This record gives sequence, structure tokens and C-alpha cells, in this order.
Amino acid sequence: MKKLAIGCLAMVVLVVAAAVIGSFYAYRKVTSTVAGFTELARIPDLERSIRNQSQFAAPASGELTALQLQRYLAVQQAIQTRLGIRVRELERTYQTLLEKDEAELLDVPKVIAAYRDVAAIFLEAKQTQVDALNEAGLSLGEYQWIRRQAYAALGMPM
Repeated sequence: MKKLAIGCLAMVVLVVAAAVIGSFYAYRKVTSTVAGFTELARIPDLERSIRNQSQFAAPASGELTALQLQRYLAVQQAIQTRLGIRVRELERTYQTLLEKDEAELLDVPKVIAAYRDVAAIFLEAKQTQVDALNEAGLSLGEYQWIRRQAYAALGMPM
């Protein structure tokens, strides 16, 4: 009877230790992901760092100029060049998750890390956009107007 009690106690200790270690691991993953999402609060600061802060008044005709389209495409190209690499890295890193039909419990840390990485890429995209807007001399308002007009011309409403 004494051996059974010792065996049960040892099993309880092992289960508790495993639960503590698992909880600590999950806590670390979740807090790093939450920290990644709190970084998104920097977006308004990034937008304030756009040099051209002038208010954009859309022309009455609603037509784009060739210069506006060139500047817009330069911004888009900069974003695509920088983020294309990062997105491909993210896809390679999480390819096994993308290929699965159903997630398993062991996939949870990878999924949590993927959300953190997506938040980091979004923040990097915003920084790249701000840098490209500054280089092109566009304000955020003009950029958004050009984007809407370009997509509308293609028959793809934003």
C-alpha cells in the first residue's frame, strides 16, 4: 500500500511539474505575441513622421496625373520589394502549418508565433510605406486618393 501511495504521489508531482512547465512556455509565447501587437500602437507615430502633412484636395475632375501615378507606383514597388521577401520567409517558416488540414495541440505555439510575426510584418510594411511616401513626396491623403482612383479605374473598388 505504501508503494502505491508513493507511486501515485510521484505521478502527481510529475503531472504538476509538466503543467507548470507547459504553462510557463505558453505564457512566454502569449506575452511575446501580445508585445508584438502592442507595437502596432506605434502606427500613428509612424504616420506623423510623413514629411508631407499637407491636406490633399482631390481635383474636381477626379483624374490622376501621370506624375501621381508614377509616385504611387514607386511607393507600391518599394513596399512590394521589401515585404515580398519577408512574406516568403514567413511562408517558408510556417509551410507545415499551411499544409495541415487540422491543427493539433502541438501547433498552438507555432500559430501564436505566426500571429506575432504577422504583426511585425504589418509594422514593417507601415514603416516601408512611410519611407516610400517621404521619398516620393506624397502625403498620406494624396496616396490614399491615388490608390482609390487607380483601383476604381481598374474596376476594383477598394
